[in-house]
Amino acid sequence: MGVAEDGTVYVTRPETNDVVALRDEDGDGQADGEPRVVATDLQTVHGIALRDGRIYLATVNEIYEGQITDDRAIAGLNAVIDDLPEGGQHPRRTIEFGPDGKLYLQIGSSCNACMETDEEMAGISVIDPEDWSRRIFAHGLRNTLGFDWHPDSSELWGVDHGSDWRGNDLPPDELNLLEDGAQYGWPYCWGEQRPDWVTSAMPPDDTPKEQFCAEQTQGMALGFAAHSAGIDLLFYDGGQYPEDYRGDAFIAQRGS
Repeated sequence: MGVAEDGTVYVTRPETNDVVALRDEDGDGQADGEPRVVATDLQTVHGIALRDGRIYLATVNEIYEGQITDDRAIAGLNAVIDDLPEGGQHPRRTIEFGPDGKLYLQIGSSCNACMETDEEMAGISVIDPEDWSRRIFAHGLRNTLGFDWHPDSSELWGVDHGSDWRGNDLPPDELNLLEDGAQYGWPYCWGEQRPDWVTSAMPPDDTPKEQFCAEQTQGMALGFAAHSAGIDLLFYDGGQYPEDYRGDAFIAQRGS
């Protein structure tokens, strides 16, 4: 979801490949009337970001940019990027503008635990909206659908999904402090830099897993129950809740 300055809520719907707009003119906390479809034919559209009266949408292979009109429709929707890798197991991409004005793009892994052939898979990229060039920001993240910047420190944090088929209790899903150039272990390690012996995938240059995990990866900041599947993270910087909520993160989990 994305909320425009006038209060219009835009919602992507991956199953129907479209985007709808919702309004609450009378302030009763419920949308007025039926959702208004404002964009269609967008394959598995999921990611959404709003900035300066424009809307950005991420599908499996593209990122689109369009203008929000006075009647809350979308005009001039155009693909500014059209070469994102195929989806595989995780086709839903998340996008958001950071404090630096760059657009951050999450691309999940194509599989449960494998050697990816495209370096953008299982990571976060950073995109320059001036020329739409992009580079890898962080690696080794199986599926970090939810990420956000702390309102005071501007640190980037995200929730990552652990691999499946390790039993009901392992590995933990992760909260990670995401740093430029860092490697977070998947598919070789999980949690607190522990080697994943279930997968046969070997680290780059055939570095032993124990050494690679201990020396070249970042451990998680906090673990959650296995398969709890965090799908969004948002730091609170509003004024509705008590002051001690400020700077805390709300995390949505869909469970398994």
